[in-house]
Amino acid sequence: MLFALVVFVVSAAPPEVFDCKARKCRASKQKGDVWKVTLPKVKRDDGVECREAPEEYWLVPKSGPAQLLLEVCNDGYGASGVGEDSIDITANGFKHSRYGGSAWRWTSATELAFSPLRVVSESESNFNATMPGFTKESSWNWDTFRGKQVDEVAKCRPDGSPDIDSEESVHIESSPVPVVLLSDAFRNGGWKTTSLGACSVPASFVTFGKQSGKNDASLSAIATFPEKAARELYLEVRDDAFVTEATKWTLADHVELWFASSAGAWDECVGTRGGVQFGVSLDGKVNVGFGEPNASALSVEVARADGVVRMKVLLTGLPDDFVGIVYSDSDDGKKQKALLATSQLKFASVPTFSGWKKFPRDIAACDVSDGALKPKNTRVFEPKTAVIE
Repeated sequence: MLFALVVFVVSAAPPEVFDCKARKCRASKQKGDVWKVTLPKVKRDDGVECREAPEEYWLVPKSGPAQLLLEVCNDGYGASGVGEDSIDITANGFKHSRYGGSAWRWTSATELAFSPLRVVSESESNFNATMPGFTKESSWNWDTFRGKQVDEVAKCRPDGSPDIDSEESVHIESSPVPVVLLSDAFRNGGWKTTSLGACSVPASFVTFGKQSGKNDASLSAIATFPEKAARELYLEVRDDAFVTEATKWTLADHVELWFASSAGAWDECVGTRGGVQFGVSLDGKVNVGFGEPNASALSVEVARADGVVRMKVLLTGLPDDFVGIVYSDSDDGKKQKALLATSQLKFASVPTFSGWKKFPRDIAACDVSDGALKPKNTRVFEPKTAVIE
């Protein structure tokens, strides 16, 4: 039988760590340390039995109450019984990693900073131990308010199903689009003169052509999903030379928006086409593209200034699992010069789209500061509730 392990690693210049019997070390007079509390090995109220003695990790500041960082009860973390915890404590940080699963394996990691106490980053991955063509990895950095998704997706068989027997896969990277609470002042007109700033995701993938320089063109996006109202997508396009006239809308500067439903996390493959496409001209006109969607599903309002076009796009009745956001840049109105996207998007290939990153209002929000949106951490830690779930 395989037994789960707890791996405890201490990096350079960490705070002192106390390994103490149940609850007793909480009465210690020493402050500013991380306490590791080993609890009695008993079956929990929910029926889960820890394979090893359960543990708690507490941060005890110089002043104020102690804060529970993590509770560990390793029951094997899945049918395979290979679960493992790894804990790394540094001078100003605490990192917890966990591994588990059955044939479908997963990993997760959370990194904290002590001063001020906050979540710095979170990541997770999923894969199948017997099918190398399926891997999904996601990460989010709270200090930069940026995320990344990296997938290894199987190619499609002729019938459109994933070729799970092949070791060949397609590497796809994307940036999730933040969905966050935005103020009424911003939504009701402030967006027209406010930069999307650090709250937005940049279209950092050049999927066609090339840019003339970093100031050539850019696109950023952020969304909010109000209750009982249409979803709202905000876009900011910057360009050194906007081209609004051409023989076809596809040859002028425009934004392309893709929407798709998920076929199931492990039923996706690269090779078949899906989703629906809209082309939004810089004057707000909605053009129908691939999949022939209903143009009325999009309502666009535009605000223009020198070198920047801002859009408020209302989304009604569209799939909300995946989104593709692209800026098509043309300097002459005769051909596309470059495509800038939030992912390594391929035409009508749903696995190459971005996902939405939805933030509950008690976790994060975006406020206007100095003319730009800036992320705000709204998380409140309760002393007796573990920071890391």
